[in-house]
Amino acid sequence: MAALGWDGEGEPWIIVHGLLSCADEMLPLGERLRELTGNPVWLVDLAGFGRSPVHQKSEAFEGQVHELLTALRELEGPMKLIGHSVGGAIAATAAIRSGRTDIQLGLLQPAGHNSNQTALRMASRMPRGFVRTLLAGRSEAGWNRMLQSNRDTDHRVISRFAEKVRSSMQSPRIAGAHTDLLRWIHTGKGKGVQDKLSMGTWSKADQAKSTVVVWGKEDEDYHYPEEIDPQVKCVDVPYGHYFPVFQPHETAAILVEWFNTKR
Repeated sequence: MAALGWDGEGEPWIIVHGLLSCADEMLPLGERLRELTGNPVWLVDLAGFGRSPVHQKSEAFEGQVHELLTALRELEGPMKLIGHSVGGAIAATAAIRSGRTDIQLGLLQPAGHNSNQTALRMASRMPRGFVRTLLAGRSEAGWNRMLQSNRDTDHRVISRFAEKVRSSMQSPRIAGAHTDLLRWIHTGKGKGVQDKLSMGTWSKADQAKSTVVVWGKEDEDYHYPEEIDPQVKCVDVPYGHYFPVFQPHETAAILVEWFNTKR
């Protein structure tokens, strides 16, 4: 996995992005965490996203978990693992499967099999090539309309993000990686996707008390995972799905305050 970040002292923050983004979109959040804590901060590109090559395993979700586990094995000692959207499900699963007890989790709008009924969900049931073509062909205006559900954000900021999404989807590698994870989220039957992991699989583990979920109540595409253990702390914010991208300073402040109380 390719990674961006800053060196520092103390426990590192590892940040995993979600759909429609890459490590670059998480830079403002990472920079703010670095400013507030002085800790090392590393932002990874999921396999097939950003600067990372396509993973070697055929299963979309399993491949991403495998690659993240490989990266985490290179880091010794306690760490804070932050995941946004489907990156939250990937981060949580990797933490559980690592068998480590020194990983604290921060899950920002975690997305697994908890999507609402949307047109994208129906489209994701189509053949892989069709979905990839659909993503590559979607206009900036189309992405803009979808992202406008984040009413908490200035429309000019959303428009810039929509243009970046449209541009990135011109890459067959990136569009294909999105397709596989979308099909895993919405159907669990994407090409080579075998993993049926529910959000409850990780939430019942020992990590529950050291995990925080930050949830945007204005999200129209996903609902709060009902299986999450009540021991998992949830902090509600009045935003949509992409609040870690659009409200990085507030997100960083919430994470730092919560993790400081766990010392």
